[in-house]
Amino acid sequence: MLEPEDIADEMMWTGDAKVLMDALIEVGFIDVIDNQLFIHDFQDYIGRLVDKRKKDAEKKRMSRKSSKEKVEPVRGTSLGQSADSFGDGARNSTVQYSTLPNTITTTADEMEKIEKAYSQIHGCLGFKPKDWPLVTQFINQGIKSDLIIEVMREKHKKKLEEGGKVNSFSFYTNAIKERAEQDGGQDRLDFINDM
Repeated sequence: MLEPEDIADEMMWTGDAKVLMDALIEVGFIDVIDNQLFIHDFQDYIGRLVDKRKKDAEKKRMSRKSSKEKVEPVRGTSLGQSADSFGDGARNSTVQYSTLPNTITTTADEMEKIEKAYSQIHGCLGFKPKDWPLVTQFINQGIKSDLIIEVMREKHKKKLEEGGKVNSFSFYTNAIKERAEQDGGQDRLDFINDM
């Protein structure tokens, strides 16, 4: 679970961390539910992002289909990119590997599932901004969220038993790579080693 000092550090707050936390709770930005901290309406915002990405993916699919059927093509997406763009707007490739399916929809769904599990495991608000690229790389390489979540739970439990604390998702990366190597064989390992 993140301490007020951790949140203050991430927000680059130089004053008293408790004062910042109290203010965030008072103005309703942070909700306290069962002694856990949550960003107010976070799931509503994430849900809209997932819906937007699903709509964009559908627009792209229809555009590709329409070019074959001589139907008017989609002019763009809500991310401002062309229908033939090979990125998701965050410079992440959405080009599929021949054996590993990868679409904007599954990427968003997988990432949401991983962040929700991370939040539950750590009793926090979610990933730090610096953790998102690591998670995105694993998902884009076809590593399933269930494997990532299983590794997080195992490693976090072991770290707690040792009396330690996990400060970011990067703590799990080597263990995730090792497990993916065991579960996925050499093809998956080639993608992972490029990280």
